[in-house]
Amino acid sequence: MIQKKLALRISLCLLPMICLSSCNPASSPASAVQLGGFLVGLQQVKTMLSETLGTTDVIAQNRLKQADIAVQSRIQQLDGVAKGNIQMGAAEQERMFGEVFQTLNQVGDLMEQTPREAFLQVNQTLANVATLADALPLVNVEPSIFVADPIVQDPDRIDRQVSFYGYFPGTKDGDAKATIGDRVFPLNRFPGKLAFDLPADLLKTDRKFIDITIKLKGKGLSGLIGGGPTFHHRIYVRARMPFSIAVDSYQVHPDLWHLAKVPDQFHRYADSNAQSNIGNETAANLYVELHGDTVGYDQTSAVIVPSQTQLSYKFSTPCDSCCPHTSQSAAVAADGNTLSWSLGAPVCDYHKSGCPGVFDTCGGGGSNTNVFGTLTFNVKKRGVSEQKLMDHQDFEMGRSDAKTLKVTDGWTQVKVRGTFMDGDYPVKLAADVTAQRAIDSNPYFLTKVDPSTGEVTVTTIRK
Repeated sequence: MIQKKLALRISLCLLPMICLSSCNPASSPASAVQLGGFLVGLQQVKTMLSETLGTTDVIAQNRLKQADIAVQSRIQQLDGVAKGNIQMGAAEQERMFGEVFQTLNQVGDLMEQTPREAFLQVNQTLANVATLADALPLVNVEPSIFVADPIVQDPDRIDRQVSFYGYFPGTKDGDAKATIGDRVFPLNRFPGKLAFDLPADLLKTDRKFIDITIKLKGKGLSGLIGGGPTFHHRIYVRARMPFSIAVDSYQVHPDLWHLAKVPDQFHRYADSNAQSNIGNETAANLYVELHGDTVGYDQTSAVIVPSQTQLSYKFSTPCDSCCPHTSQSAAVAADGNTLSWSLGAPVCDYHKSGCPGVFDTCGGGGSNTNVFGTLTFNVKKRGVSEQKLMDHQDFEMGRSDAKTLKVTDGWTQVKVRGTFMDGDYPVKLAADVTAQRAIDSNPYFLTKVDPSTGEVTVTTIRK
């Protein structure tokens, strides 16, 4: 009896050795084609990591840099083997690939620690590399998950499959399992991946994350007794209504503009000392010259109101015969910003001919041309807002959503302020439209107004 017990103990002790030698036969080295394909995949991972560096915050950038350096190191190692510069047997190759798989798993973990949209392409590149790894003739390398997809899930998306990409030798349908809370889901085997469908009810709540634990089937004796590596994956569930939109319509403040009339103050002339007077002046300078109040009003905003500007002309000459009115000239033009004038007053010489007086002579002399006027300005009052809010409307919107609303008649500008909040960092953007500029957009939403109806349409862009 004692001998039987001893024999049983010896058998149990030898079982792992027997299993390792019989269940794990010697592997063969990877072919040059397989090495080259996997190398290209790693280089794509590095490229995507480098391109993502500039799109993240400082903390994520530091993590990405570490991952980038680690992947580069594996690329150099694998490149040396593929080119024959580094000689490796099958066992050494397996150790090398085990280290490469570990690096890829670390990159995949990084994607989940910072679930941003910028990492989606990195995620897909890792998935492509996993398909290449699944075809490698490795025997003693434990199964491993490089990356899971999706890392971000739309709550209303029809396709709810969750996939785990990596190296899964000998794994069949149901061998690996995913656990969410107290619910267990068997994973089905596909080329290069394991997958299951996420239940729709898990996406109906307002939860932000879904945490999944994945248990893989181990190699050899470990797999026979239910052991195997465990991995964790977190899915970020996008917000259903991530956009908060506020629409404000404005009109020019009714108290902003003041009509300033300056009677009989404008005067320009030409005479014998200045026979020609041609010039122009800005409305702002004329306002300061004629009105002068720069404390209560902003002189830089002054514009001339031509319809309320009154000008009169006065001409004088030494005698009617030698200097008729037709020889003098006066022209004044005003638009909103400038007033210009051109005045002429010629000098008459001494002469005889038709002049009044006893000796029928005229001593000549200078003429005079004058223009007088009342100018009226529109000028902004200081301390008064440019615009007055007419109405305010706010609402929430989903992705690729559109909403049309009507603003109050008399509007001059519509300001749309939006906040996109899906994660820890809100993004604030704006769009402004007027009757002259009816469309405005930013990377998150587009705003359009119909000047004839006052209808404003906000269209969100999928993010």
